[in-house]
Amino acid sequence: MQAVSFRYSFLALALTLSGVPGLAAQDPPKGDKPPQEKPQEKPQDKAEPKAKQASVVEPETKIEFPATTQAPGGGAHVLIGTGAARKPGEKEPAYAVGIYVDESKMQQHLARYQGKDAAALQKDTEFYRQLLADDFPKSVRLVMARDVTAADLRYWLDQTIQERVKAKGKEQDAGQKEEADQAALEKFHALVPSELKAGTVLSFYWDRGGRLTATSNDKQVGTTDSAAISWALFDGFMGTNPISEKARSEAYKNLAQRVQAKEKSATPEEKPGAKKDGPE
Repeated sequence: MQAVSFRYSFLALALTLSGVPGLAAQDPPKGDKPPQEKPQEKPQDKAEPKAKQASVVEPETKIEFPATTQAPGGGAHVLIGTGAARKPGEKEPAYAVGIYVDESKMQQHLARYQGKDAAALQKDTEFYRQLLADDFPKSVRLVMARDVTAADLRYWLDQTIQERVKAKGKEQDAGQKEEADQAALEKFHALVPSELKAGTVLSFYWDRGGRLTATSNDKQVGTTDSAAISWALFDGFMGTNPISEKARSEAYKNLAQRVQAKEKSATPEEKPGAKKDGPE
């Protein structure tokens, strides 16, 4: 009994001492280092996902067009219109087209039209003529909606280009010019890749001086220098009897609105703190 009583007394003493500050935790024996806390691992820097580029879907073909593209020679081109193109007599589209312009240089060239009514500009023949002038860069982006042979695409574009070059040639001297245009057309043929599978992107960039640069899936194919060929190709998309009426209509509407909006954004009434002319 005494042994049991001693054990209970010792246990009670131990429990009492454990509640006394400073006695509950014992110092580690000499020579032993206290356990070190493991340094917290820093979370690895995760690469931020790239923001998806703004785009527009052409409704008939469901083909997506980037809102901006980079021209081979530098400069951003903005999308102003999209549409579908088909072979004459066929119902299914062969490719979708997007029309682009270098907006900053376009605004400089069309400064005289800033502030004019957008609806009126769409009916202005001189405005249309200035849009096809060789004074600011522009481009067309063709995306194949199905497999297309190079021969077919060349033929379709030839029909558009040749009739326009011939019509414009009547305003100028014929002879040597016609031969030069034919040579330029043959160079243009070389810009069309031999294989055009569904999804292939073929772009034509018209720069100042009549230079036409072609890219296939954003890789440069070649160039040709002919203001007549460049004008005729783009007139086929933006002129009368266009390859895609929808693309042309959108392009004119958006261009007119952009030109009008440029002037509105520069008016004193809309600039904070700008001084207004006239009496208060």
